[in-house]
Amino acid sequence: TSLAASTALSELIIGALPVQDSTGWVASFEYFMTINTPENKDFVQRYQAKFGSDAIMDSIGEGMRTCVELYVQGVQKAGSLDKEKVVDGMKAAQFGDPKGSIHIDGTSQSAYLNDYIAVIGAPGTGPAWQRFQIVKSITDVQPVQTCQARPPS
Repeated sequence: TSLAASTALSELIIGALPVQDSTGWVASFEYFMTINTPENKDFVQRYQAKFGSDAIMDSIGEGMRTCVELYVQGVQKAGSLDKEKVVDGMKAAQFGDPKGSIHIDGTSQSAYLNDYIAVIGAPGTGPAWQRFQIVKSITDVQPVQTCQARPPS
């Protein structure tokens, strides 16, 4: 038996892993399709209704959806498409998301996110992505890296 922990194990990868060897591996991400909240269950149901029952969403894809929603919230709060006003609107945005509550740290301009620790369970009769069993939720993780006005030299 092997043990592995990774921040790169996702719903897109799990189907390609050797089933017996990967049971018990640990993964950490801000999104898994198995998050047990009404918002996420609704999101997964709507996503699979539109793209097929075998459609998979991972943390990166769901994060892109979050970015679009954040932009929409910023535009609505700004009442404008002016870049600086939209950024200010995004800083003031707060909304529910499949991965949890989203809000922005005004100093770093980064999102507070939840983090989920999941163990890959033994295979069952469902799709491979259902093997992610969330064992710990860390809520409202404060961002620590600040955005820079220009790239470091």
